[in-house]
Amino acid sequence: MKKPLGIYVHIPFCVKKCGYCDFCSVTDFSLIPAYISRLCADIRAVGEAHGNGYRVDTVYFGGGTPSCAGTELAGVLNAIRASFELEADAEISFEANPATADLVLLKALREAGFNRLSVGIQSADEGELKKLGRIHTFRDAVRTVAEGRAAGFSDVGGDMMLGIPDQTVGSMRRTVYSFAALGLDHVSAYMLKIEQDTPFGRNTPSGLPDEEETAELYLTASEMLRELGYERYEISNFAKPGFECRHNMKYWSLGDYLGFGPTAHSCFEGRRTSTEGSVADYASGRAYKKDRGPCGGAEEYIMLALRTCTGVDLGLMRERYGLRLAPNAVTAELEKRGLIRVSDRVTLSDEGVLLSNSIITELTGAFERI
Repeated sequence: MKKPLGIYVHIPFCVKKCGYCDFCSVTDFSLIPAYISRLCADIRAVGEAHGNGYRVDTVYFGGGTPSCAGTELAGVLNAIRASFELEADAEISFEANPATADLVLLKALREAGFNRLSVGIQSADEGELKKLGRIHTFRDAVRTVAEGRAAGFSDVGGDMMLGIPDQTVGSMRRTVYSFAALGLDHVSAYMLKIEQDTPFGRNTPSGLPDEEETAELYLTASEMLRELGYERYEISNFAKPGFECRHNMKYWSLGDYLGFGPTAHSCFEGRRTSTEGSVADYASGRAYKKDRGPCGGAEEYIMLALRTCTGVDLGLMRERYGLRLAPNAVTAELEKRGLIRVSDRVTLSDEGVLLSNSIITELTGAFERI
């Protein structure tokens, strides 16, 4: 029986690189033809080597801004379809910036087989969008969501950012209500993170919320989204029932997935690899694969599973890893403070999410071999 497989495709092109972004992306669109050609060649090569043993049930085109590559995305999807067994009901997602997607493109991609649209909106506040350096307005986002529906997408999500310079709980609340009014099926609510090697990292913007204000933004957004029908199923992801991103769940459940393009990671047949090199290196065939060691170990499972609402399955820990939870004073205190819940699983509360890194470290040390 063929095993399920996810495929991630990195499309590293943007009209303009945002000041906070440290993802692999460039603004040189002249590289697109060679880049797409290399992607298709790599997909065919891996499919020839491994395709017979797997069936692809999720595909995700991320970036960068995949919509910048236009209908070239359809050619890459066709390469996947020709190289692997693609399930009839596979989830096939792509990300779009409202300034680089129109009805013609959305219709073409829907006809090509894409069935899930993720729109990079970030905020409904025009001032906040300008502070982030986004190239679109909220009106553009409203149009893109409407055109996505008109093109036939029944699964449309949007990205929202928390912790934007000078963002207030009030402006964030208006953004949440605006997202819900758009009828989005999925909301990804990410905290703005200042990375060192970015314009924001080199020249930190004023007006950033402090730790307490950031916590209030996250907890308020989580509560509002829940009241509006969006359940948190992962630290930063909320969805209406049945609209959870199946591809992202592969990452958090240690499913097999392959990544194509520079900086793309794979967790495949027990090994983690990454593609090293610049966009130009990749387009010209000079990129290379780096082995990053085994994947799927107990510590990695705990770290990833705690990100989800289902948490760490204690039965699975016993069966797969031969480990059991040995409650101690630290775990008892975490439970008393309402940061974790322990039953046949260990899960984080909304408040626990804010301290997830330290809690994960504490819980990793609370398991012992049977």
